[in-house]
Amino acid sequence: MERINKTLSSRMPYWQRIAKLTFTANHNYELQAGDYALLLVTKGAIEAVGNGTIFHLDEGYCALIPISQAVWLQSRDETTVCYMVTFTISDKLNNTSDSEKIDAFWEEVLRAGTSPCRAMSTCILLADALLQSEYTEQEQALTEISSQIQFLELLQHVLTSLKNRREGLTMEETVRLTIQYVDSHYYEPLAIGELAEQAAVNRWQYTKLFKKLTGQLPVDYLNNVRIEKAQNLLLTTENNLHQIAHAVGFSNEYYFNRKFKQMTGISPGHYRSSHYNNKFFAPFLEDYLLTLGITPVLQCTHKHWGSQTYLGLEQIPVLDVSAKNWQVLQETKPEFILLDDGYSRWSLEQCTRLSPVYKLPHTTENWQDTLKAIAAITGKEEAAATAIRNHEQKLRAARSKLKKAFSGETIAVLRLTAEAIYLYGGPSGGYTGPLLYNSLGLEQPQLVKQLPAGIRRAELKLEQLELLDADHLIVVLDKEGGSGKERRWLKTEQWHSLKAVRLNHCYETDFWAWMNYGMLSHNRKVDDLLLVTGL
Repeated sequence: MERINKTLSSRMPYWQRIAKLTFTANHNYELQAGDYALLLVTKGAIEAVGNGTIFHLDEGYCALIPISQAVWLQSRDETTVCYMVTFTISDKLNNTSDSEKIDAFWEEVLRAGTSPCRAMSTCILLADALLQSEYTEQEQALTEISSQIQFLELLQHVLTSLKNRREGLTMEETVRLTIQYVDSHYYEPLAIGELAEQAAVNRWQYTKLFKKLTGQLPVDYLNNVRIEKAQNLLLTTENNLHQIAHAVGFSNEYYFNRKFKQMTGISPGHYRSSHYNNKFFAPFLEDYLLTLGITPVLQCTHKHWGSQTYLGLEQIPVLDVSAKNWQVLQETKPEFILLDDGYSRWSLEQCTRLSPVYKLPHTTENWQDTLKAIAAITGKEEAAATAIRNHEQKLRAARSKLKKAFSGETIAVLRLTAEAIYLYGGPSGGYTGPLLYNSLGLEQPQLVKQLPAGIRRAELKLEQLELLDADHLIVVLDKEGGSGKERRWLKTEQWHSLKAVRLNHCYETDFWAWMNYGMLSHNRKVDDLLLVTGL
């Protein structure tokens, strides 16, 4: 999988000097005119005078100051202790000589301001590490990198505090930010008190809000995240248990083993070997299993959308996830369960009580990436590579035929439910756009082109239908439990006025084949298009 990093700015902050200042009411400190200063008051209070402003900074507060001219720091207490880091904004990444130009992003984040520091203890640790960083000539490069990372983390905490204060975030919103922090820093030694401090909420309130947002206490949530990451490493690496335990944040292998078995029901070693068994359950990922030559023990269905008939799994037992009746799953006893990001939508966390579970760490609209991820943990890499090559050959053969058949005419996809009409978007995302408009090179109608970039689908009001001037329409109907209410749109005057309907270029297709990702789904879409064109 390839990920491209898009940044708001090519300009990066680089620290220059750090000092831990201790001064009294009779002692002032001058910040020389230059670039920027980060201030962190750990005791007492100070007053900053200069740049045409005066502001106060109390104990536990942080600030960023652009220093266009000298700034004087004056103690407002008997003794004041303050960390001071000066830094510059460098153009090293793009080698431009325009060092005086500060782009809009940095103008926004570096304007002077003060805030209670939401992670004071963490900031102090980072500042102390930066202050004490020493290196030999041989270690210079590594230590410079390490200290730059520490500085950036410190700056990030201060910027977050300032941003939250400006935006007036509620306590619940700041707690939600710490949950995101746990998700990305699970491997660090995280303490509830520090997270509560980061959210600027007392520990009791923090725990209560955390459980409200996640359904779990902070320590349980952290352990769940760590165990999920460990499951990923157990199936995708050959690292030993000691290495994996430390990589995900557990202090020792014994505690890791105990928590893993407590939360999954089996030992890490048993989990590592379990994915080679044949009894797989992969809700709404059956397309990928079949592509790899694996037949699932159950197939998922939904009362609104029906079964995935295009997969040809008529002989496989069905589990209706909308009914949330887990008896069938319990009776089938799958030996290994694969889940994607949508598992919580169907309450599929119940699966963790039945069998070893693997939650795909990343599921993307690029079905090839998901297929490769599943192939990696099932030992089917060669089958995945073959499937992708075959699909690409199919696309090449179909592309020239379809472009000739449609002769520059436009095509769009509509999904009809009992309540709404949805128009699917362009080539950048969704079930259909990348295939139709990128891989097959078909033409978008004007209304699809006008949709915001990256949007998967947009709801169309009945009166907006007349704006859709597509020459051809693929129509997908939600089943709505067999009520047929989704067909009411087909009886309206606005529907019959559509250009594609008048030309008899309107084609009803299978719901699951078109509202799904995977090689078999995409192959079926291609086959449907060839069929309606008579090819």
